[in-house]
Amino acid sequence: AVNSNVRDNSSQANAMGTPRYLSFIGNETLKVVSAEETVMGTVIITFNKAVDATSANAGDTTCETLYKIYPYAGNLLTATVGTGSFTNTVTLTYQADTGRFATSYTVIVANGLTGDNFDNASSVKICSAADPVNDYVQAEPRDRATFQGLGQVINNFEDGEFFEDPFVDGTSFAFAFAYGGRIYLGTNDLNNAAFRFDPSGANSVLITFASQQYIDPLSVPSAAWNPTANGFGNATDPGFHGEQGVVGFNSVNVNFTGNPADNIELLLVGTIDDGGVNYGYFTQDLDTELNWIPFSFSVTGGSNTKSIQTLYGFGSHLYLGFSSSHGQQKPIVAHFDLTESGGIVGVAQPLLDTANYDMSIKDVDELGDVGINQTTDVIGIDSIIYHDTTDNATWDGYLYMANCGGVRASNNYGLTYGSADISATPSGFTGTTLYLPQTADGGLLKISPGQKGIPVIMAFNGKLYMARNVAVDATETGEHTALRGEVWEGDPTLTGNAAVCEPDDWTRIISGTETELGTANSISMLIANGNNTLYVGFDDPTGGVRIFKYTGTDPAATVTTMLSAGWSQQGVTGLGGSYQKILSSASISDGVYNYIYVTVVSGTSAIRVFRQID
Repeated sequence: AVNSNVRDNSSQANAMGTPRYLSFIGNETLKVVSAEETVMGTVIITFNKAVDATSANAGDTTCETLYKIYPYAGNLLTATVGTGSFTNTVTLTYQADTGRFATSYTVIVANGLTGDNFDNASSVKICSAADPVNDYVQAEPRDRATFQGLGQVINNFEDGEFFEDPFVDGTSFAFAFAYGGRIYLGTNDLNNAAFRFDPSGANSVLITFASQQYIDPLSVPSAAWNPTANGFGNATDPGFHGEQGVVGFNSVNVNFTGNPADNIELLLVGTIDDGGVNYGYFTQDLDTELNWIPFSFSVTGGSNTKSIQTLYGFGSHLYLGFSSSHGQQKPIVAHFDLTESGGIVGVAQPLLDTANYDMSIKDVDELGDVGINQTTDVIGIDSIIYHDTTDNATWDGYLYMANCGGVRASNNYGLTYGSADISATPSGFTGTTLYLPQTADGGLLKISPGQKGIPVIMAFNGKLYMARNVAVDATETGEHTALRGEVWEGDPTLTGNAAVCEPDDWTRIISGTETELGTANSISMLIANGNNTLYVGFDDPTGGVRIFKYTGTDPAATVTTMLSAGWSQQGVTGLGGSYQKILSSASISDGVYNYIYVTVVSGTSAIRVFRQID
């Protein structure tokens, strides 16, 4: 990001975006910067430099060999390179359906490459005006840009998909969350890009990844460093430090003063590595290329510490929750104290030496493998939340952690969590809480909420709300098969210590057997959208996902039906496409409206994103 006084003085100047970034003409080869539909049927594509008209102009018979709009918007008609000060733009026209909804589209331009959802012959590529032979459009994702289509505004889930395969590469899993005042989706299946857009859905853009080996005060051994275009890699093309993918992706808020105005956001990834995860990564970037800063650590488990699925932060504390299949060494939580240095959040000295940051969660009753007495399962941390009933700046609330064994809370947030924790598992729990999937290391990979035992604990108007998935039965096989999803409300003032939710402070408000829910459906979404709206969502492998909305501040317990407690179904079952699973959800406000975005999938198909405005 740059100062507001900076301008691009080139004859092909690019407009400054938000946040304040732009692409300057330099040694970088040709790439797509942005796209915008100015009137229905006309899209302006902006490149980082002047475009060769011979390679980019097209008529009705050649347009679709050079350009593609996804999803299909209409027959492409013409493409014309701009003149004068607009030679870095192409005006693309197509035959638009004037009755459509305003979904988002992606335009892809020819780069002579295949395998990127727009295959081109090697000789078919758009080039720069300065060098029409060697300077042509870069590979995915720099060959494409998204734009907000004109049409009827999508206000509700029932209006249809807002984004269809936003990466335009078949990505079948993506986390959704708010960061920097925008919604982020990611990572893509290549683990080298994210997708970002404004709260309203406008200004959507692909975000690429880059590595940054060193930044003071962090110190990382250079011998292990592997700068690569593969980002965080996969099984065949390892990432920065040999990683084989991303299994956690989220933003966290940290704060060193207690004043909410001083919140600092970090964006983090949790990686998987068969050889053992030894590095975490964070960034504070807000531009379109995220420079990831690594930090090293050491926790119990060694090469079996393969998967960082859960990322959480509050105050000066950062937590990494590992899933593990290693005998008694599971689960694992690494804790770090953070400091602020030079305006950049750094990691304090204890992170830089060989000290052990393992919180010994494996030894904590209910959470740890010793308490659960399961030596063959993958066990992780499903959810973490800090909750302060007094909402003051003294950091005297409780930190909750949950998994298939139950819930524990502590007002000691560091390495001695186990010496100060208490049970926060509802006394009304019946049956077996769902265990992580076991097939093909499933419990170590990307896990959707409906595959976790306690996927969400959240605060809403002073109380805690918890989503819990119940397993079919208590047998080894049944522990990994969902039967139903429940919602519990925790009011810490009901009994005992009014600062923490103890076992008798919880009330089940959704049983998972309500008539609108069907059978064998796990809960996969529990999220607030503003101060007086709650959403819950359920997976359904046969009928499709179901989403319900409650308007108010204190939902009562249901009696047989969801409707009995004021819950109303949003959209149709399956959201009109028989989507089976909710992967992630995020809410955000632009100061006027509250928006909720939900990412869904059917089987192994590409993700779809729905949104609703409250």
